[in-house]
Order: sequence, then structure tokens, then C-alpha cells
Amino acid sequence: MNPIQRGSAFVDFTIAQRLPKIAADVGMAALAREVVAGGPIELDGLARPTAWWSSYLDRLQGARWDELPFFDLEFVFYHSINSRAGFFTQGTDVFARTREAARVHGSIPTRDLASAVWLALLGNEADYSQLQVGGASPAWESRLVVDERARLLRVLESGVGTVHVLADNAGPELHADLGLVEALLARGDRVVIHVKPWPMFVSDALASDVLASVRGHAHLTRALDDGHFAIVSDPCWGEPRHFDALEAPLLAQLRDAKLVLAKGDLNYRRFVGDRAWPLDTPVDEATRGVGFEAFALRVLKSDALVGVSREAASQRAQGWRTDGTHALVQRISAGPSP
Repeated sequence: MNPIQRGSAFVDFTIAQRLPKIAADVGMAALAREVVAGGPIELDGLARPTAWWSSYLDRLQGARWDELPFFDLEFVFYHSINSRAGFFTQGTDVFARTREAARVHGSIPTRDLASAVWLALLGNEADYSQLQVGGASPAWESRLVVDERARLLRVLESGVGTVHVLADNAGPELHADLGLVEALLARGDRVVIHVKPWPMFVSDALASDVLASVRGHAHLTRALDDGHFAIVSDPCWGEPRHFDALEAPLLAQLRDAKLVLAKGDLNYRRFVGDRAWPLDTPVDEATRGVGFEAFALRVLKSDALVGVSREAASQRAQGWRTDGTHALVQRISAGPSP
């Protein structure tokens, strides 16, 4: 199955409108023009913060923007912004103000586990890389294209273990995610939250956002201190890797977990290889090789989607896969066979 790339209406819209707005906002309109034109990728000056990035950039010698799969294009776009801004040399974070502003909207909710899962899902509606940031939408239950909450709760309630939360956005969504962390800790689970190692996708959460969000929250602060709650910002999360291509130590952590909860579009795209699967492709086929137990909590704002019947899809309004009006709670991967 081919990777999602130019020619998709959503991809073309993102390249023509969303990325130029993001680049212009940080004073890099020229970068957006290069991406839109699809010409040669300017590699001079791009940072090599990891061995993986160094090898990857070597492979891009002579490549053009219009040759990249969309998944890779977005990562190279944000890597170019960070490199040109001086993040890897001076720590300049061009998206820090956006995340800080988002962080003031909301507080960490305290809820029972079922309510915490629901709030964590709805928190994914806000995404500051979109041209419009979503607000609270009514009647979400009727717009879940997959609703496996009952199955998810059975797993979460089946004894104590380590749950990994793959975070998406800072701000209100991260507050909701931390409410879910609180509910899991109250059960006796250990929780690991995974965030990006450097600024990406405008509002993706960093470790600093988690620490700022838990400041003054005594229980979460104690849990960080005693190891029941941990923050991981592995470099893999800042590289265009799918889940079947993670470094062995990180993959081992996820495979040893009781459960992995994957928030948002990007994590979902990692599961399915960001490929143009038919909607009704069985989940296990699209995620073959991942090898750990996981559920996705996602408001749909990109094309990648599997495990949905064509009949169910036909009942939705045009653009439902990318316009942020639909969501899912879906078992997206199984653990290794015993």
C-alpha cells in the first residue's frame, strides 16, 4: 500500500495553505515557498541531532520536496524550522509562546476513569497547527466512527501495571491527559507519558509543558518524584519513524507495558505507516509488526484511517475524515502472541 502523498486533497490543502501560514508566523515564508514549489530540499544548515537524522539527511541528498511522502515532508518541514531558528544550537523554540498561551486555558480535571478517558479523547479536538482551533462540540457520541471505550476500560481495569500515554498537544489536551494520568495513578497503575524531544507541529507537548502543567499539583508532583509517573522524550518521537521502526530500547518499553494509549493523528499515522489503506482494512493488517497492546484516542484531522466499514463511512458528510468533526476510540494494535 502506497504512502499518503501529494494528490490527496487534504495533503494538497496542508501544503498550499497550512504550512505557509505556520512558516510565515515564525518568519520563514521562504521555506514554505520551497515546499509548495516542490523543488530541491535545502539541506545545508540542517541539524543532525541524532545518528538517525544524520543518516536520513544523507539519503536526502539531491531529493525534492515533491518526492517525499507526506509523513516525511512534515517532519523535514519542522526540522528545517528548528534548524534555521537555532533550536539545536541555541535552544530557540519558535512555538514556545503558542504552547504557553494554550497552557493557561484549563486545569487538570479529577474524574473517574471512564470520564477521564472521554475527556482525554475530546481534548484532542484542539490542534494549533490547524488554521482553525476547535472548540467544544456537542453530541460527540454520534460522531464516533469507532467506539471501543468499553473494551478499553476492561483492559485498564484488569489489574495494575504500567500504562504509556503518547501525548499530542500541549494546553487543554495535555491537561485532560494529565487528568487521565491522575485517574490511572489512583488505581495503582504506573504511568509513563511520552512527549516530543523538540518543538513540532506548533503545539505538540514537550517535557517542559508537562512539568509546567503539573506545577502546584501535589499528587502528580509526588508521583514524578517517586517514579510512579515518568516523562519520556525519546529522540525517536522527533524523527519520521513508524512504530515498526523504533529503536529497540523504546520499543521494548512499549512492548512491556500493560497498555499504550496513543493520542491524536500523528501517533495513529505511525501505527498504519501513513499509507492510503482502504477504510475497511482490518486494523491488524495495517499495523502488522507493531507488537504491543494499544488503543487510539483521536479526533480525525488527517487521512489515515482503517477498521471502518464502507457502509458506516457513506453515512458521513463530505470531509469527515479530516475536518475535526469525528473521532474514534479504537484498539489499534495487539501485543505479541504468548
